[in-house]
Amino acid sequence: MPRKFKISVCGCFDSCVRPWINDLGLVANRDGTFRAITAGSLGSKPGTGVATYETLTVGQIPALVVALLRLFHAEGDRTRRHRARLRHVRERLGDEVFKDRLDELFREEATLDGHGLPRVWRVERDTPLQAHLHLPLGDLMPEPARELGRAVREARGELRIGLDHDLLLFGEAMPVLARELRDLATRAPVVACPGSTWCSKAIVDSRAAAERIGRRLTRPGCPTIAVSGCPNNCARSGAARVGLVGRIQRVENTPVQGFRVLVGGGEGCDVELARELHPFISADDIDEAVSWLVGEFRRIVDCDTAANLDRVIEREFDRLEEACRRRYGGETLAASDEGAVK
Repeated sequence: MPRKFKISVCGCFDSCVRPWINDLGLVANRDGTFRAITAGSLGSKPGTGVATYETLTVGQIPALVVALLRLFHAEGDRTRRHRARLRHVRERLGDEVFKDRLDELFREEATLDGHGLPRVWRVERDTPLQAHLHLPLGDLMPEPARELGRAVREARGELRIGLDHDLLLFGEAMPVLARELRDLATRAPVVACPGSTWCSKAIVDSRAAAERIGRRLTRPGCPTIAVSGCPNNCARSGAARVGLVGRIQRVENTPVQGFRVLVGGGEGCDVELARELHPFISADDIDEAVSWLVGEFRRIVDCDTAANLDRVIEREFDRLEEACRRRYGGETLAASDEGAVK
């Protein structure tokens, strides 16, 4: 394969597993079929996918996956890593040609034997969500992890790992949690890539910024804050409702770490990508800036509801942009996006 190939499967109708920013996103329809969205991805120049099939039976999905892989194998760029995703094939061919080529391969695969039928069960019971825990930097030490496992087991519950440094606890009864674990339910949802701590591509310390932001914010009324240590958007900043993208700015020939501030993305649950609110806020100021921004959201409306927050960002964007530039300056001094795989 030219490069990686990501698949997301959503068993409900809310597109909550980011189908628009994956190579293949499958979203359940109410009649038990699936809708298919193809050829989206992030990177330094994000692009959401395209709706490709509205109704696929479970039995058709393996043939579609193989058809996508065949198209990717045949048309993917193996010489330029920054143009080596399925989305770049779609952009080069054009949406309609891409869909026609895919459909031809899909029909061919559908006539062949050998694609096993996936086993899918309709959910007959609605297990209550008892707690939603957000882990600081996605970390949970061994002893609290063992304690959490014991508590969930004793409550006969189920524990699921989310997409945002989070854990979801399901069951008929609330597990008895120690205070340290209970406090995780009130933490703001802040997601960070490994940053310069571990990643060779990173140009800023995203984990340090995320840790400071997390100390300033609490859960109610706070959208997910996505912090990426370089323009590659590994924390999904380019599609976030509040996204930070690491960059370097030179001030008197001295490199200063900072972030682009983006707002208004649909988090990959729809076609909306984030817009730039400010080109550069220093890492020293970024936690105060995000705290101010979330405070503005809360002042206007209960932004714990994604739809409400989206409306606020759309309506108030120009005012927020102007206020942000007044607070943190408006010039970008030789900002660098080095490290990006574009």
